[in-house]
Amino acid sequence: MKKIRGVILLVIILAVTLFVINNIKLYDIKSAVLAKEDDIQIESITQLGGWGEWFQEYSLVVEKDGSKYRIWTDGDGEIDDWEVLN
Repeated sequence: MKKIRGVILLVIILAVTLFVINNIKLYDIKSAVLAKEDDIQIESITQLGGWGEWFQEYSLVVEKDGSKYRIWTDGDGEIDDWEVLN
């Protein structure tokens, strides 16, 4: 019974740790993009790809001058491409 509790506790700690690390990374990407483009508002951010991939890319939906755009950025917040959504 103690082993099962220990395993469950370990799984919970691991899940919370991964959740926090992922949210910190997304916050860093948002901050880097806003530092480069201060006249946009970020509505959503999504990580493209999966765990363990060498290069990470992110997709953001932003609003600028009343129009919505999808932008792609790398792990450093460098904007690679823009696409008008409406």
